[in-house]
Amino acid sequence: MVKIKTISRYTINYSRKSAFDSTIVEKKHQTSFSAYDENGNLILDKTFDMSGDLENCIKREYNSQNQIVKEELFDGIDEN
Repeated sequence: MVKIKTISRYTINYSRKSAFDSTIVEKKHQTSFSAYDENGNLILDKTFDMSGDLENCIKREYNSQNQIVKEELFDGIDEN
């Protein structure tokens, strides 16, 4: 069975330049990113604000019993 390794979520807003213009403007920004290990454990969770800037990042490490052994929270810093 193939397992999900990453999930990216986006918000897309559509608007018109003016009420009399039929041109539609699309604005897309990422709202979150999640990564999983081969056992399906969440190892990386990032959330982004409306500007696309990183709000926080959580990294997790698991032992062989899939229990969290280390969790780090980075506030507003992009820690790869």
